[in-house]
Amino acid sequence: MAEFAPELSPHITHVSTPKPPERKAAHKEKDVLQELHREILAPAVMPAKHTLEAAKVKKLQKKPVPPLWETKAEFLPSTVEFFKNCGVDYRYVNPAPIGQGFTHIVFSYLPEGEHAKVIKVRREASRGYMSTGYQEDRDNAILLKKFFGEYLVPTDTRQDPKGGNYLIIQDAIKGKPVNHLTETQSVRTQLTDMARLNREMMRQTGASFDFLGVPGFFSLLRHHIRHLFSKTSSFDVSNVMVDETTGKLRIIDNDLLRFRNVPFKQRMISELGFMVNRVIMRLYFGVDLKPKK
Repeated sequence: MAEFAPELSPHITHVSTPKPPERKAAHKEKDVLQELHREILAPAVMPAKHTLEAAKVKKLQKKPVPPLWETKAEFLPSTVEFFKNCGVDYRYVNPAPIGQGFTHIVFSYLPEGEHAKVIKVRREASRGYMSTGYQEDRDNAILLKKFFGEYLVPTDTRQDPKGGNYLIIQDAIKGKPVNHLTETQSVRTQLTDMARLNREMMRQTGASFDFLGVPGFFSLLRHHIRHLFSKTSSFDVSNVMVDETTGKLRIIDNDLLRFRNVPFKQRMISELGFMVNRVIMRLYFGVDLKPKK
């Protein structure tokens, strides 16, 4: 089988793929993997160029393989070391990201004998916007657990003691984000309770949970554009999921909007983010996130 060119990612040793039916689609997929993987750690030593044997295999490859095996990857030694230092068995981490947001890249993690999980690695470019780093992300999880209790999915923040990079491990939740068109009485009741808990957290700490999230914000923009042409358009509150097994709401992102003792840029983003969160939650779900004075 063929190999991706080594410059695709500084975090994988090789990626194998069959000859795609359309070259443009294959190149686009390679570019996506490149951008996602380069965010994990600082660039490491790149793998060697294609071998003659690999070139021969490419010529012999004729039949397409099942979609499941169209992309295979392995982490570079530096990334493997990072996971090991954080107590993660890299063999159970899928190198192909399952999602990405403004602040994190998300990988599927299936530790042997445990509940399915996800690993979130913060984008270096997002530092200073929603969080200043490891300590603040760790404190966010502690605050959310204290005030929101079981609404927060089990969250474990781990730091590499050697390199300083860190990751967040959470239980994987099977379900869908809260959506204003699929809201039920149970969802409304739980959102009302979460809004009450958020007001109490704001009274005591001056921080608010970011219900909408960056993906939710862009979902809202798309909703308003589509709504000009369709009456069935909707948007998601991306940081709150409805567990399809229990029907319970679960917080899947520990980003907080902080207004005290944070850098100016972060405070301005928090002010704007909270204003949008409050307006949307009041307009579409009838709950107020801000405590009364």
